Amino acid sequence: HPRPPPLPIRPVPVPSQPRARAPSGMLVALLGLASGARAGKIHSGVKSAVGGVVTECRGVWHRRSPRRRQHLWRQFHRHNMRTRPPLLSASSSSQRRALRPEVGSGRMEARGLATTDLPTEKLSLPNDKGKYPTVLVMCGSFNPATLMHLRLMEMARDNLNESNYEVLGGFISPVGDAYKKKGLIEANHRKTMCALATDSSPWISVSTWEMHRSEWTPTKLVLEHIRSSVNSKLQHEGAMQGFSDLKCILICGADLLAGFRDEDLWTDDDLERIFKDGVAVLPREGTDLKEILSTPRLCAFESKIHVLPYHPNAVSSTLVRRLISEGKSPRYLISDTVLDYIYLHELYY
Repeated sequence: HPRPPPLPIRPVPVPSQPRARAPSGMLVALLGLASGARAGKIHSGVKSAVGGVVTECRGVWHRRSPRRRQHLWRQFHRHNMRTRPPLLSASSSSQRRALRPEVGSGRMEARGLATTDLPTEKLSLPNDKGKYPTVLVMCGSFNPATLMHLRLMEMARDNLNESNYEVLGGFISPVGDAYKKKGLIEANHRKTMCALATDSSPWISVSTWEMHRSEWTPTKLVLEHIRSSVNSKLQHEGAMQGFSDLKCILICGADLLAGFRDEDLWTDDDLERIFKDGVAVLPREGTDLKEILSTPRLCAFESKIHVLPYHPNAVSSTLVRRLISEGKSPRYLISDTVLDYIYLHELYY
């Protein structure tokens, strides 16, 4: 048999020599730390190491365009969420999935929050017959819900409990998509963020009745719905025997109180039904409460207005949205669970 032809000899590729590059800031940091330790000067070694790390991080960050910085910031938080335990306090993965909204579907509901029934699990029963049993309600966009929203509820509860009211619970009622406000994200996202923000609160819940309505809902109807729902629940359990009628107090800022003077936005019937049980107001910088309360339209309700102690308020949903859109961190302005949700779904970019 003829011998097979020899295999072709292929030249072995010679690896190219790597280009020499300047030592990075991290390398300078390690060399500085090692040299300081060898010479017995730990302080100078640590100082050199920290300087090298700062130089490297500053150089990498500032070489990026603003859009690239924003992308890197999002990537960092995505990685952070994958590599650490979830912050949600739900005990099982099925409960955590219940808080995930139906993004992309035509429904407004989010799984686990789809019911329009008022959640009453956090309500306490009236105990003091010398006080008015009361629930607190805060209406608004909550785009997103901030820690200042929750702090305002806590301040109102403490202030009212010291007077003739016994606060049994509180509700946050975000507006629906029919509000048509500029920059307002989908209702299912805002609803889920409110649920995450109030998850650790022992007395604040989220009312989804307003959000599920196909048309814009006046504030007076929201207050009356919550009042009747809570009253029916307590009456059914026989907890209101010997107690006064349930009060439903609106919590708001001084800017909303100033808006009540506008007859084109708020009718006389609106004010009568909103101020029926009372309104708790937080003063704000740049708003003169004495001037607002001296207007003829609000003078009649002066006894129904509870002014909370002044608290400097530099936190707002507008500030949170602006920081996120600029690629900056809004941490500690909103809860960590809400912040993780915003980065997960890439909201406000």
